[in-house]
Amino acid sequence: MKRKRMYLLAIVAACAAVLALALAALMHAAGGETEAGIPLCPLEAAAVDTVSYVQNGEEAALQKGADGTWVLTDDPTLPLAQGTVDAMVQGLCAMQATRALDAGAISGSAGLDAPQLSVRLTAGERAYTLTVGALNTVSQIYYVSTTESGEVYTVFSGDISGLCPSRRGLYAKESPAGLAAEDLTAMTVQNSAETLQFLYTDGTWQLAEAPQTALDQDAVARMANTACNLQTVWAYTAPGPDADYGLDAPNVTVTLTAGEKAVTLRFGATVPGEAEGDGGTCYLAADTAPGIVYETEAEHLAAFAATRAALAAEAQTDGADAGTNTDTDTGTDAAALRLREMTLEEKVGQLFFIRPDSLDGTLAQEQINDAHAAGVTAVSDAMRAALQTYPVGGVALFGKNITDEAQLRTLTADLQAASATPLFISVDEEGGAVARLANHAAFDLPQYESAAAVGAEGEAAALAMGRTIGAYLKEYGFNMDFAPVADVDLNPDNPVIGTRAFSADAEQVRTLAAAMGQGLQEQGILPVFKHFPGHGDTAEDSHYGLAVLDKTAAQLAAAEWLPYGYGTQPPLAQGSYAVMVGHIAVPSITGAGVPATFSKELVTDVLKAQLYDPLVITDSLAMQAITDAYTPGEAAVKALQAGCDVLLMPNGLAEAYDGVLAAVRDGTITEPRLDESVGRILRCKQGMGLL
Repeated sequence: MKRKRMYLLAIVAACAAVLALALAALMHAAGGETEAGIPLCPLEAAAVDTVSYVQNGEEAALQKGADGTWVLTDDPTLPLAQGTVDAMVQGLCAMQATRALDAGAISGSAGLDAPQLSVRLTAGERAYTLTVGALNTVSQIYYVSTTESGEVYTVFSGDISGLCPSRRGLYAKESPAGLAAEDLTAMTVQNSAETLQFLYTDGTWQLAEAPQTALDQDAVARMANTACNLQTVWAYTAPGPDADYGLDAPNVTVTLTAGEKAVTLRFGATVPGEAEGDGGTCYLAADTAPGIVYETEAEHLAAFAATRAALAAEAQTDGADAGTNTDTDTGTDAAALRLREMTLEEKVGQLFFIRPDSLDGTLAQEQINDAHAAGVTAVSDAMRAALQTYPVGGVALFGKNITDEAQLRTLTADLQAASATPLFISVDEEGGAVARLANHAAFDLPQYESAAAVGAEGEAAALAMGRTIGAYLKEYGFNMDFAPVADVDLNPDNPVIGTRAFSADAEQVRTLAAAMGQGLQEQGILPVFKHFPGHGDTAEDSHYGLAVLDKTAAQLAAAEWLPYGYGTQPPLAQGSYAVMVGHIAVPSITGAGVPATFSKELVTDVLKAQLYDPLVITDSLAMQAITDAYTPGEAAVKALQAGCDVLLMPNGLAEAYDGVLAAVRDGTITEPRLDESVGRILRCKQGMGLL
């Protein structure tokens, strides 16, 4: 790998050298010799007190107050991102040209008679103006002129592009509620259907008029988190440029109460997005800021659309939030109580499901990841101590962790005994080629030819296989199975799925995977349907690189997403289940090179919003599709930001754990977002009888 990277670096360096020579030749051809680093601005950034610019027809004028705060001259009440303005001023004052040109060395006016950007800076009585003309697309330079000289200069495009933001780009995003979701004691939501009044009592949201009604806690918490954490994208000092904000008859009104403090948010008319896929914005007023009208993302409105009937926990059996059902009346209370008792470090730990080998500090990461290297087969005192430092939520066992029946029972029991919070203990036991126990020489267990062969026998055979596998997994101390495979076998050249899938027919896969999942669940094993958004029609194996699914959302909805309940019903009508997200790019949705694991569009907007909000588990974060491009910390944070709940087998537990902990502490990941995933994990554990 090191040799490959050095080779790639050498290629990059060579290309850079060739590009530099070509650029120099182009400059020479334009006339004159190259002069590196010609300062353009005579002003010191710290002394600048006003900035005004016109960019592509949009004007902005800013001035600095005595306290050093920048404001828009025509709207001083609008909050600005001070760091953005400071960076702009510093960039303008530090601007350097690559060379100076004689007027005759260029054709025409170089676009300077109709500039795309004109900037004026003043510092006391001194002033400076920079004018940016045309872009030379061959050499990627802009032509510029200044008030300090009659010459025309060239400046690399990268030094100018994006330097002066739009007025919206200067805006400091705000959370107008000014309250933390975890501090709320009451919430009232008035939507187009009805008015809902909630009270937060003993760690549980209740309907004020019917406290005995069990509620879908995730959905209510989503309302509270959205209201408290949404950020505005722009603001006006009313009445502003638009006459009708729709705030006199709002679509949604939310009143939040935290002790003696109350805040009301009113959501008005929506503004369509300018580009395809852009959900647009909606107007928002908050009584914390009289006279200000905000714009915020219109997608936030979806969180407040639920009706009283849809929020009732018993409605989950009809498909509402079925992924995290609990089977007892006290399940939500027990999970919520455990969540409230946890420290931040314990919450972060719950997100991680790891190989037991990651608890052994003597093992290098390469050995931990290597399926053929020696593995941990017993719990040592050092591992018990590591489990206190990194209080993970689950452990995944592999063949190298298993020697015989007695050893396996002892290992799973000792792992549970060492953990303060009961663990999910999981394994890949699909039936067929991937079966860590049934295919192990030390075990005499039922074996299956493949999921495809079982699928050919029908739904009853799939149900029986789930029951059989579930029964022996439970006997050995497991409570989760990374099965069934819900992929549709659509590509004969697929190197990783093939007969692991039940069928090439999406409807049959939906029926058969659900049957196996039900069989597992009946035996006390949490089924994990995999690999969303679909691995059956890819040509790559994500163990070794990023797989690509070159389909539209409509095509996926008609095939790959059917087994997860798209447009029909959840895979399991009752009880808990999970979905594993694969490291699969869908360019039409995620863009090129972005795995589904890191895609909010797929995880949050499709899997959680449209597919019954299951517990979402990443595929192994130690796979090459991830490790080739991301550090363990980056991968863990990106997966959480996308909406994943469980971070499976990071390529370095300590680095990934520390990365998430730091992200929560610095606000990159909010604690309510952390609580959302940890709460979902705990409710699944409760649903499986672990809490």
